[in-house]
Parts: sequence; structure tokens; C-alpha cells
Amino acid sequence: MSTQTATPDAPPAPTPRTGTGRRPSPPPARRTRGLTSRVMVNGVLAVVAVYTLMPLTWLLIAATKNYRDLFATNPFSLGDFHLLSNLDALFAYNDGLYGRW
Repeated sequence: MSTQTATPDAPPAPTPRTGTGRRPSPPPARRTRGLTSRVMVNGVLAVVAVYTLMPLTWLLIAATKNYRDLFATNPFSLGDFHLLSNLDALFAYNDGLYGRW
């Protein structure tokens, strides 16, 4: 009593694929549209960076000026360096109210 499952002349059954194959590559994008898009995005990012950093730069420069230089000179020009005296006046104002706050 023998049981045969396949005849010797039958071709072997195909094995199912388990995802080891490569995916087809996407079609190539047009270079001019991609380059224009990158230039536009980088331009917008540069404008936003300047728009954000200019007030911060002014704030740091203005903290080093005394009252007369703050209003008499160009906002982005460096005047006499008075940062330490400005900080001393800030912490001495109204008996040290800023430090207690």
C-alpha cells in the first residue's frame, strides 16, 4: 500500500513570493519643476529667517546702548558698550524689584 502524491513527470509547484522582490522605481521627475520648487522654498525660508533674526539682532544691539545712543544712532550700529551699566540699572530699579519678581 503506497501512496503517491505527485507523478514523477509533473512540474514542481511554484512557490509564493514573500515580498523579497524589488519594487518598481517611480518614473523620473522633471528636473526643471523640481529645481524651481527648491529655489522657491529656499527663498521663502531665507526671507522668514531674516524676518525672525533681525528683531533679535536689534534687541541684542539695543541692550548694549545707553539712552542717548539708543535714540541718536542707527538701530543696527554699535554705540558705546553699556551692557553692564544697563544690567546694573535694571537690577537696582525700585530697590531690586526686577530680581524679586
